[in-house]
Amino acid sequence: MSTELNCEVLVVGGGISGLASAMLLHQAGKKVLLVESRGYLGGAIRTVEDSGYLLEMGPNSMMLGSDDPINGWLREVGLSEKLLKASPDSRNRYVWCRGKLFAVPLSLPSFLTTPLFSFREKVRVAQEFFIPPGSGLPEGSDETVGHFVRRRLGDGFLEKLIDPFVKGVYASHPDLLSVESAFPLLSKLEKENGSLIRGAIRLSRSQKRKSATLSGPPGGLYSFAGGLGEMIRAFSGYLKDESFIHAELVDWRRLSSGDFHCVLLQEEERIEVISKKMILATSPADAGRILEKNHPEIASVLSSIPMAPVAIAYVGVDREALPGYLPGFGVLFPTSEKRRILGVIQSSDLFPNRAPAGKVLLTIFAGGMLSPKIAMSFDEDFEEIVLGELKAVFGLKLKPDFFRIQRWAEAISQYSPGHALRVEKIRSLTPEGIALTGNYLGGISVSKTFTSGLDAGRSLLI
Repeated sequence: MSTELNCEVLVVGGGISGLASAMLLHQAGKKVLLVESRGYLGGAIRTVEDSGYLLEMGPNSMMLGSDDPINGWLREVGLSEKLLKASPDSRNRYVWCRGKLFAVPLSLPSFLTTPLFSFREKVRVAQEFFIPPGSGLPEGSDETVGHFVRRRLGDGFLEKLIDPFVKGVYASHPDLLSVESAFPLLSKLEKENGSLIRGAIRLSRSQKRKSATLSGPPGGLYSFAGGLGEMIRAFSGYLKDESFIHAELVDWRRLSSGDFHCVLLQEEERIEVISKKMILATSPADAGRILEKNHPEIASVLSSIPMAPVAIAYVGVDREALPGYLPGFGVLFPTSEKRRILGVIQSSDLFPNRAPAGKVLLTIFAGGMLSPKIAMSFDEDFEEIVLGELKAVFGLKLKPDFFRIQRWAEAISQYSPGHALRVEKIRSLTPEGIALTGNYLGGISVSKTFTSGLDAGRSLLI
């Protein structure tokens, strides 16, 4: 059985970037067809209710700035007034070091008094103000995050704070990431101010002045009463029902007219689509597989972008069963501590109604670039690892009454050295009439990935 469809733009991939592209094009009056192989839209952003717990299958929250483009779309779908800012407890963040929890210092007084760093390490950080800019590397080298932080702030700051932070954000290691691509703000602060400390002070003052003139929400972590899935449902509802289909793109070719002839497979039904333009809103590896047959050069570059595998465990337990528990955002682990998990988010502390009364919901991340085998381990082995780590960190006394696992084989794009050149090459090799979008192009956060989708849609309106 075969069906034939026509559209102006075919968007392949129904994650947050694909939805952004489709919404922008729909708003511009274009006939859009959004294709998603999974049985749901949103990609990694998915909220599930299970046994009284509200689980985020991917991101637990989103960082919003006042001028982020996603804010306008939240207003468009009626969600801006429903934003929930993370609780004040979320400012309490912890690092596991020397066998115990230390609060991350978030102010100058707390940095000066914290026992996390030695006196010598604090003096080394203070010296950053006087270190001249410049990596000392050969011209054209792509400095890693590790090299950058060692150079400016010292080994102690790198090991105890930046290393666990990188694990929490990228599921990676500072020596595996490009500072220019993964944390462009750090590089920019040094170049423009000669010092990170001086630059951070100026940036803080500038942001305070800027926030007074912007209409978006104050910067911070946000979600919704029903989780981030509430946003996906609203964005999906912005599109007409006939604008998306659950199917898989299995083949495509360009016609003499310049249009694209695409073949979709929906269970056993073959669907043929004629589209004038196409957006690939997939992982870089999937985009590479789609383009390989007709454009092998760009496919090779896309396939070379590493992706970190991540396993997530959701643990629901009585608060009394965690004697070492401290209210807050969560816990991160320096590589030097040799723990077997990347980090813990204390989900029930961030937003209300994430767990039944008297219970705590912990979201535990494991695997990543340094321990990919743990991410793909057997369920019973993974559960044993997670419970063992919770016993060591929080003193877990009882077996949890809730445990669930989610795995992502390609969870987080890695902005490794040379990433900027790879992105530049991808853009130069992208065939006419095709646009690419995803978290491998302009940032891995929800907001930046959404902006990437808007940019892709806008590029096809020109």
